[in-house]
Amino acid sequence: MKKYFREISVALALIALLAVLAIFAPGFFKPGQLLSVLITAMPVLIVGCGISLIIVSRQIDISVGSQFALCSVLLGILVEAHWPLPLAGAAALLCGALMGAINGGLVAGLGLPSIVVTLATMVTWREALRWWREGVFVRNLPANFQWFGLGQAKGQAAILLISSAVFILLILVTKYLAVGRYVYAVGSDAEAARLAGLRPQAITFGVFVLTGALTGLAALLNAVRFTDVDPRTGSGLELQTACRGVAVGLHCARAGIFAPPTSMGKSHSGCHHPPGRSGRWLADGTDQTRLSVHADHHPKMASLAELRDPSRARPRRRGFDFQQDRHTLRHVRQSLRNSATEHRNRFAGAGHDPGYSDWRH
Repeated sequence: MKKYFREISVALALIALLAVLAIFAPGFFKPGQLLSVLITAMPVLIVGCGISLIIVSRQIDISVGSQFALCSVLLGILVEAHWPLPLAGAAALLCGALMGAINGGLVAGLGLPSIVVTLATMVTWREALRWWREGVFVRNLPANFQWFGLGQAKGQAAILLISSAVFILLILVTKYLAVGRYVYAVGSDAEAARLAGLRPQAITFGVFVLTGALTGLAALLNAVRFTDVDPRTGSGLELQTACRGVAVGLHCARAGIFAPPTSMGKSHSGCHHPPGRSGRWLADGTDQTRLSVHADHHPKMASLAELRDPSRARPRRRGFDFQQDRHTLRHVRQSLRNSATEHRNRFAGAGHDPGYSDWRH
């Protein structure tokens, strides 16, 4: 009970709020009203999934509202120009991915703070859209634009189906595929992830691109609900998705849905030779060896093989102890540096050039 006190308290608060609504606004619980609320929340859910991954990777993106508006307007203009809806929707996704790539390039490539970068792009995209459209709606859209031309009932079902599929797919990717575990590895400690053979910059860049593409998809699902496109749409979306991203990310991490990898080393003393494994390699002229740490002394640290194959991971504890995490990662970094120094000295004494120019000692 005490372990899940926060979740239980939030659930009780929600139940109390719903009870108040049932007493003073019983119309809220009409099926049509609930369906309308659910359909309205679906685009926010999709963008929130991307924001959850960004927060897990220890970054933030507050430009998604401006991206959402720009993708919506572009979609409307293309449909107004008689583009097929699937092609226009693909263009909206590509536009979102491009804006995400700009954010990711500045954050991952140049090392700029994500809060500064995304604040700048938020203002840039919003003001550019205001200068371009001057608040004018995109009108005269074809009849088959609203609800994908399927009618309201089938169109709402399509939105629910697409949103649910995206949500479930992201859950499966982060829980069962290595690429999802890489995001947690980078968010836990980028330097430790780099020493374990990952590429934190590429992973961070990919997360921003994915979030931009999800924003474009959310813009499509939101725009088809109406007969015209408002260029001011998406205002306040940043705060909504950030709150949901924090709530969903932390809850799923505690529940083991978005299962964070708990380690970075190998339970093996010294160096080993894993066939077919990539990473930071130290060549001694005849073979390749990868540095590792003693996982027995660092039970939180799993192997790179575990990151790539979640089925090989050891059982994980629920919840987080951030002080212990920080202490463990500090020891892991020191162990890696000590091992690198030891191998450098050994190879230097044997007359080999280990090529350690990219290692920090």
